[in-house]
Amino acid sequence: GVKAVAAEIEDIYGPLPLEALSLLRLQEVKAGCRDLGIGALHWLKIRVVIEFEQSPDKIEALVLANSPRMKLKGGTSLEVSFTPKEATHPHVFIHWLFQLFRSNL
Repeated sequence: GVKAVAAEIEDIYGPLPLEALSLLRLQEVKAGCRDLGIGALHWLKIRVVIEFEQSPDKIEALVLANSPRMKLKGGTSLEVSFTPKEATHPHVFIHWLFQLFRSNL
């Protein structure tokens, strides 16, 4: 995966610059979206909007367990609020969401 490619590049060229790390993190997010059936992910000022390609099973239970932070919009869109601190590390927040989805959907 992406982490293996990053490790190989670091072995050859040394530590990656911040821009390269950001690009690799973006690729990880894209791969996660693809694996989870997410058609679009929108990072907004105080929330992230996730549009699933199809309505995922068990999404209502996940939303109820994380209310009021999560709100289901229609059958396939999910809004998740985040804190200002979480906004400073968007990739970490997105990976946390992906982990929640993988273990609950």
